Amino acid sequence: PWRTIILTFSGITILVCVAITLSTKYHVLGTDKVGQDVLFLSLKSIRTGLLIGTLSTLVMLPFAIALGVMAGYYRGWVDDVIQYIYTTLNSIPSVLLIAAAVLMVVVHLDNYPVPISTEERADLRLLFLCIILGITSWTGLCRLLRGETLKLRELDYVQAAQTYGV
Repeated sequence: PWRTIILTFSGITILVCVAITLSTKYHVLGTDKVGQDVLFLSLKSIRTGLLIGTLSTLVMLPFAIALGVMAGYYRGWVDDVIQYIYTTLNSIPSVLLIAAAVLMVVVHLDNYPVPISTEERADLRLLFLCIILGITSWTGLCRLLRGETLKLRELDYVQAAQTYGV
C-alpha cells in the first residue's frame, strides 16, 4: 500500500504544482460567462463546503455522543425521553426546519441592526446556518450510538464484571 500512497501523493503534488505555475499566466480551467476564473471559484466553493461540514459536525458531535450513550447505558425513562426527542425531531422535514430557523436569524439581524459590514453579516449568517445544521442533524448518530451502547452493555464480559460489582 505504501507504493500506491506515494505514487498518488506524487501525482497530486505534480498536478497542483503545474496548476499553480500555469495559473499566474493562464486560466487553467478557463473562465465562465462573466469572465471569472473557474479554478478560483472551485477552490472557493470547496472552502465553503469544508467550513459548513466541519462546523456543523463540531456542533452535532457533543449532542449525539452524550445523548446516544446516555440512552443506551441508562435505559428506562432516560432512553424513552431521548428516543422521543430524536424521533420528534426526525419527523419534522429538515429543509423546512432549517429554512424557518435561517429566516428567523435573518429577520432578527434585520430588526436589530448591528454596526457590521455586509461581509461580516454574511459570515454571521453562515455561522448560524452551521449551528442550525448541527442542531438538526444529530439524530442519526445518536440512534447509532444508542444501539452500539445497548449491544456492548449486553456482552458477556460486561455482564460478568457487573456481577462481580465492577
